[in-house]
Amino acid sequence: MQFILILWHTSCSFIGLVGEIAKKKILVVDDNEYLLKAWERILKNEECTYVTTTNPQAALQYLEDEWADILISDIVMPQIDGFDLIQRAQQK
Repeated sequence: MQFILILWHTSCSFIGLVGEIAKKKILVVDDNEYLLKAWERILKNEECTYVTTTNPQAALQYLEDEWADILISDIVMPQIDGFDLIQRAQQK
């Protein structure tokens, strides 16, 4: 699976994605529900489809059943960190 990857940590800000995502399917993974809500507010005004989850395992299951053009993931998460998530997602 090939997709655009964006990793971030809560101490970083990222706004450059907006405007590059028209008609893309986006999966956002972060264990912080407040940050997921922020991503939802950003993405709801864009011409894209998006799914959010706080659970990296659920994200991997989603990628088994569906696909995503863009995977946005937090780096520091308790179950699976963002780097491991990306590595596993690329194997799907």
